[in-house]
Amino acid sequence: MHTFFIVNPLSRCGTTARIWQHVEKQVRGWGWDYRVAFTEGPGHGTMLAACALENGCRMVVAVGGDGTLHEVINGFFPNGKEIRSDALLGLLPSGTGADFAKTIGVPLLMEKAAQRLRHGDPHPVDLGWMSYQDLQGRRMQRLFANIAEGGLGGEVVRRVNSRKKRGGTVPFLTEAIRSLFSYQPQPVRVQIDDRIERKIEALFVIVANGRFYGGGMKIAPQAEPDDGLFDVVLIKDLSAFKVLRNIYRIYTGSHIQLPEVEVLRGKKVLLESEGELLLEADGELLGKAPAEFEIRHHAVQVKC
Repeated sequence: MHTFFIVNPLSRCGTTARIWQHVEKQVRGWGWDYRVAFTEGPGHGTMLAACALENGCRMVVAVGGDGTLHEVINGFFPNGKEIRSDALLGLLPSGTGADFAKTIGVPLLMEKAAQRLRHGDPHPVDLGWMSYQDLQGRRMQRLFANIAEGGLGGEVVRRVNSRKKRGGTVPFLTEAIRSLFSYQPQPVRVQIDDRIERKIEALFVIVANGRFYGGGMKIAPQAEPDDGLFDVVLIKDLSAFKVLRNIYRIYTGSHIQLPEVEVLRGKKVLLESEGELLLEADGELLGKAPAEFEIRHHAVQVKC
């Protein structure tokens, strides 16, 4: 099997390059035909993945966090079109969040994840496809593996990404608390599968394929990444103090029991807002509403 490892050396606060050196010693002993490339900046992982698949590679492995995985899966589908139907995706998590790995059961210790990669079987996984406006107002399209959201979370990601130390539970939670006291809930219209409509003042609108985000927050506890449906979590206008009193619930998944939270399910989601509703996906700030989301059922085979 010809395998291509795409390593983000800056993930996990810059420690991934060192960890990868130890893991690659394992890989050498497997007798695999493989190559390795290190990402050099934003978008490079997407380009590397697409080039590898176009040149006959069968499996591409994302070595890093959710942002690295986000770039790699977009390389599987440049312009939304699949390069090869038999391609396999591998994941060696080494991010401060690694939230999608938690959902699909990949060990968070890279050495253990490597053994799962070696001996595991392929499993079909859904992906989300989104169309949105970037911050310059241009229409864009992207795939995401884990979670996309609009609202306060987009503002939090903007703040976290402006820090030197990105990602993980502590930076995300710190910026979330800071943002709570300044963020104004946005008027949002949510439409699901042309049959469900909600018009709300929203703190968060979560379009979830996976269960976790923000470094371990169980934001969509019932989401299954292979069932062909999004879990859409609507968190309505809550006071900052009520959010803080219930912040522990987001880590256990029990926040969905609050009366201000509603969970809906569907294959297609439309978000519109009269205000500026910032959007992020897999921890990457992308743009703003209006946005459309569509599930791509069993879009990729993940070897884990």
